[in-house]
Amino acid sequence: MNNNTLQSYSLLFDLLIESKNNNQIALKIISDKEIDLPEYFPVIRFEKRFNENCRVVGDGFQMLCQTTGFLNKAEPVGRCPDNNESYRIYGKDDNQRYYNYLVIEESEGYTLFGFTSCHRYAGFFEITDGQVTAALDGENITLEPGEHHLESIAVLEGETLAQVYEQFAAAIAVNHPPRAHVADASPIGWCSWYAYYAASLPKILAPTSTRCVAISTISNGCCWTTATRPLWAIG
Repeated sequence: MNNNTLQSYSLLFDLLIESKNNNQIALKIISDKEIDLPEYFPVIRFEKRFNENCRVVGDGFQMLCQTTGFLNKAEPVGRCPDNNESYRIYGKDDNQRYYNYLVIEESEGYTLFGFTSCHRYAGFFEITDGQVTAALDGENITLEPGEHHLESIAVLEGETLAQVYEQFAAAIAVNHPPRAHVADASPIGWCSWYAYYAASLPKILAPTSTRCVAISTISNGCCWTTATRPLWAIG
């Protein structure tokens, strides 16, 4: 697939400066005056218009929120969308947001829009009339005069979902190199919150905890559940 999507876009703020490298767009602001960044700060609109029947998948700001469905009818996965009455990260009637990345499926393959850095600002994508807009949460802060690096955005294309995810992971590693021991064996655990929400019961947790410990022993890892995790893991 030819990555034409990356070649045609508009910057949405006069003082934005972009540089492109390996399918990534790095954004910064240079100003001799103070700049107020709004909480909702659109930075790039991509010119390509996707068909409203294209399938989509993306994450939310918090890990209980994922979205799937179609451009014209996105549907939350699970019971905790970012804009529900509990989280209220953005307005209930606002445009659907896809935090960190958004994947759009067409007949010839997949296009992934993703923030490949997170040095300071949360980034998200919106879709309006088939066009994708990238935005930052500027947190209503004031930038002092000078040069300020914002975040980097990638547009990646592939014939399979696995291909675009692999490209995305590699692009993130350019800006955030993997830390030591990241490839070590991971702790094994189970969180009752996802399955039972606030109604966790000892008769459910006890056998689950025993099972986790058994698996942990086999894999030479460590394990805890909601009921058994150490105090330092509660946060």
